[in-house]
Amino acid sequence: FCQEELLEILQKNGVDVIIGECKFQGKVHNSHVLEVSETAFSERSRAFSQRSLSSRAYAIAHDITPQRKIFGLAEYNYLTANQLLNLKDLPNSIAVLGDDSKACAIAQAINFLGINTSLITDHNHILPNVDVAIARTLQAQLEAEGINVYTNTQTTAVRQIEHSRIRIWLDNQTIECDRLLIPVAPKEFYFPRDRHIYQCHGDQDIAKILQQT
Repeated sequence: FCQEELLEILQKNGVDVIIGECKFQGKVHNSHVLEVSETAFSERSRAFSQRSLSSRAYAIAHDITPQRKIFGLAEYNYLTANQLLNLKDLPNSIAVLGDDSKACAIAQAINFLGINTSLITDHNHILPNVDVAIARTLQAQLEAEGINVYTNTQTTAVRQIEHSRIRIWLDNQTIECDRLLIPVAPKEFYFPRDRHIYQCHGDQDIAKILQQT
């Protein structure tokens, strides 16, 4: 319902919303061509179409690289949710790095399997986009089930140690576990290197784009 309501608000304000996957397909004159595999917004509909968009400038507003700058993460073979399903032997302990509904559900499922589970977020509470009272209620439920929830905690570094375990630096403390899981794998999105194609991750980027254009 929230998605449909937001979609309607955007459309009323003159924003064309296209749901689908896209990739750049070259440049024609001064415009970049974006090929879009469009799917219907409603999950009940499987309609899809192929279309091309052409524009001189683009603002790319999804995460191209992981938001978290964690020393050692690039060298460590962390788990994704899909990889977790394919493990032959489950580890004794897993730390989940995330705070959205998907991360909470994964942490709860892992805990139900008897795995010592930690959930780590740098926000003040899990589900940062949800009312704090609801988030606190869920956090209390997770903790009652035995999940260690670390809030307002910055993950700064990871390193593999003896017995294939991993040490995680959290602000002024460290924890150890068998595996680190990041629910959403970084998306690879290839885009032309052009001064009219902007990466947009926050308010400062928006201000910079408005200034340059």
